[in-house]
Amino acid sequence: MPLAASGRAYGAQLDGGRPAAVELRHVSVRYSGLNAGDHPALADLSLRIEPGETVALLGPSGSGKSTALKAIAGFERPSEGHVLLAGKDVTNRPPAERGIGVVVQSYALFPHLKVADNVAYGLRARRVPRAEVRARVSEMLEMVGMEAHARKLPRELSGGQQQRIAIARALAIRPDVLLLDEPLSALDARMRQDMLEELARLRRELPDVAMVYVTHDQTEALALADRIGVMRDGRLVDLGTADELYHRPRHAFTASFLGGANLLQGVVEPLGAASLALGAAAAAGSQAFVVRLDTGGAVSARVGDPAFDAGATGGRVSVAVRPHAFRVQTESRAAGLRGTVESVQWRGAGHRLRVRLTGIRRGGSAMGDAGMGDAGRVDAGMGDAGRVDAGMGDVGRVDVGMGDAGRVDAGMGDAGQTVAVDLEPFAAVPEVGAAVALGVVPGEAVIVPRDGSIGGLRVPGASGSPHPARNRAGDGASAAPAAGDGASS
Repeated sequence: MPLAASGRAYGAQLDGGRPAAVELRHVSVRYSGLNAGDHPALADLSLRIEPGETVALLGPSGSGKSTALKAIAGFERPSEGHVLLAGKDVTNRPPAERGIGVVVQSYALFPHLKVADNVAYGLRARRVPRAEVRARVSEMLEMVGMEAHARKLPRELSGGQQQRIAIARALAIRPDVLLLDEPLSALDARMRQDMLEELARLRRELPDVAMVYVTHDQTEALALADRIGVMRDGRLVDLGTADELYHRPRHAFTASFLGGANLLQGVVEPLGAASLALGAAAAAGSQAFVVRLDTGGAVSARVGDPAFDAGATGGRVSVAVRPHAFRVQTESRAAGLRGTVESVQWRGAGHRLRVRLTGIRRGGSAMGDAGMGDAGRVDAGMGDAGRVDAGMGDVGRVDVGMGDAGRVDAGMGDAGQTVAVDLEPFAAVPEVGAAVALGVVPGEAVIVPRDGSIGGLRVPGASGSPHPARNRAGDGASAAPAAGDGASS
């Protein structure tokens, strides 16, 4: 099944032929002086943003997200490709002729101008009549709750207040597109939360303004965006709604960066009785498979993407399990993955453990070469299928953090790897050095792709394509071919 038929939100559908507010067509940005083998700052980015849609570009430093924003604004000229606004090619137009509002993390307010004059600056530059300038400045200051500060200078305002003025100035020209480049990164935690709520309110009040929000903070992206584009090494790795990316990540890097998933390596088992027993633990409506882990043991893992080729079993896959899906029990009750607590970190609302795995304890019926045992005890001592809610429960808990959690780069595999585990609220906190057994909540293990394929298995039609995105009709995303194995959280 081609990727375009997977049902994933890879680009909004056209609204009656209405042009996109922003469209990037195979845009690349290369800086002079780079060697031929160096990565470009932005590589073959195709992206479509509809009017009224908010798209967050999320990624670590150096991923190319700010470069993409600068290419849209006109501050960086693409080495290749085209930038379109409302259907018009503006690739060679200067920023002043694009009619875009821009907000940056440093606020960029004129220190010698009062608040009202800062907001009015763009209007005056466009020779808007004075009466209209006054009316629009008043409207914008009221919208951001700053009308009482109109006569103050920027230095008399807090960081959050200055950012509100920067947003008001950007919106005063009534742009069709608003670009925000890490606008909250300079604020403290409380102020950041307040501004998140303010931006969410502005989105509701400006239903026709398309927003591109650049951030490295997944909380901001999840809270504000209709869709999230995950970027790495200058490429768009994944694109979809927050729910899609969090629960059905298309790449291992997406799983590790958005939610800090632990990655387990293994092989998909042929479908059979054991697969059916384990599959009961997977989320309803998703395909479920048994994965025999490199570390030993088996796990029931679901696949949310219909493009996964269920018939091509035996392929190597990565399985993502997020820290909150782990369950911990004392060694005295252990019958599964074993490890030693290396650190305990209190995070206010809960505790995070770092657990170094020391191997797998097999009990009851033997797991055999397949690592699955019989249908009732495929987890080799982890408990039978009927006990999925008790202690270690189903095999779906076998992998529990056993994976590559601490090995987000997918490839460390054996006992001795360190994984992250978030304790349940009010759970007993083990001491450093304590021996523990780990389990995974049924349905929380998800097969994620390796090397540009779905779940490590090649997708029909995707083989040999240097630009997988170009083979997906209308998906609007260019995907990195190797986002799976080298991920870092």
